[in-house]
Amino acid sequence: MLFKYGVEKQVEKIAKILGLDVNYFIKNGFWIFIRYIIIGLTGLAITISFTRFGTKQLLGQYQFILNFLSLLSIFSLPGLNTVALRDVSLGKDSVVKKIVRISFIGSLFALPIIFSYGLYQIYSRDVLIGTILILSGFLFPFFYALNTWYTFFEGKKLF
Repeated sequence: MLFKYGVEKQVEKIAKILGLDVNYFIKNGFWIFIRYIIIGLTGLAITISFTRFGTKQLLGQYQFILNFLSLLSIFSLPGLNTVALRDVSLGKDSVVKKIVRISFIGSLFALPIIFSYGLYQIYSRDVLIGTILILSGFLFPFFYALNTWYTFFEGKKLF
């Protein structure tokens, strides 16, 4: 009980300093915070693994593929997540299905670029990069389109 009182006092002090409702943030932002911690630690572990156990060339190839796919993520219309969050907060949950569909269809426009460049890499440069690009092309629409569901749950939780 004493520990709980001490923690609450510290949280109140932090809330006054920041000018935010820190209790609300801690209660509702916990899973979002955990998600970002897991993503950050996973990314760090993968990068350290590539630098320790792989070659500089392998790390460069990994970074190249990530950057190439990130560049093409513009086709998935990432700004729609903001629209989904706004509409969920207004109680229009059905809009999320439309946004997921639009994002999925938009992501399909990136596939010819991914597959073409993957085939180019296979036939002229590096078979490993080309193969990974083609395999990631099959997952590309699902990754970005389904990311909107996270926004849906965040909107439900916050509003």
